[in-house]
Amino acid sequence: MSSRSFSNFFYTLFLLVFSFSFVYSQCATSLNEVFVNEIYFGTDDNAFIELGVNGSGNNASTVNLEGYIIDDNNNFSSSCSTRGHIKLGSFFQNIRSGSIIVIYDDSAEVISGRSNEIRVVDNKNIRRYLVPFSNDYIIKNSICPSVDSRSYRCSANRIEEASWNQYISLNSSSDALIVKDPSELTISSLSWGSCTYNDDVNPSYINLSGSGIDFNSIENKSVVFSKGINWLSSVNYTMSVNPSLGLTNGNLNQNIFYAIQQNAAALNSPDGATGDAVI
Repeated sequence: MSSRSFSNFFYTLFLLVFSFSFVYSQCATSLNEVFVNEIYFGTDDNAFIELGVNGSGNNASTVNLEGYIIDDNNNFSSSCSTRGHIKLGSFFQNIRSGSIIVIYDDSAEVISGRSNEIRVVDNKNIRRYLVPFSNDYIIKNSICPSVDSRSYRCSANRIEEASWNQYISLNSSSDALIVKDPSELTISSLSWGSCTYNDDVNPSYINLSGSGIDFNSIENKSVVFSKGINWLSSVNYTMSVNPSLGLTNGNLNQNIFYAIQQNAAALNSPDGATGDAVI
């Protein structure tokens, strides 16, 4: 083995061990069953959000995410609030810890008649759930929250045409992406621009104003969690010109998912089959 290969081996080993140690701590002490791994501010009906599944940190190989809420903002004292939200349906009762969930705008596919079934893809021993927004397991509610109530317990559940922008429009200049558990506790939240979201005293609330990301030029680019191993720190999110739908954001990000798997149930080793999650 050459000296360079030897150095690279130990650098990779260090990243994996360090990531495992940190993520073990995160799993054991935080409420973050999921975290935002990427947001793609696309155009022409191709935006997506990507969630990393942390699990419960109790050696469980799967986590129940049914009833989890995803919203673009519900702080109606802010200028960036809109009605509506989505919830994860019964398909998400047994989601593998250390996996990635991609929910993507499939408006163009609906028009073209392409199937809107959820696809499960294993890539480098990390499971990807590719979820079209129009799929029935994405439960859409256009009633609440609203200016009258910030609760997600609506008296009516009006299901309308699957329009991404109606429920999680994600304004590129100022908005928020919020993930809550069924009890409406914030699990993960990113905000940017003049939009503020802090209705929970919870470290899961992250404002990206200190990240250095230029949201004035974010169109057709992604916000990705890639610079560190702490998904609760805004400085570890950056802008990428290459959206990586369903794929990890570099080696460090990939090792975080392996570390989560090891803490969950030692599901897989870092080596294995490769492939692309292509939509």
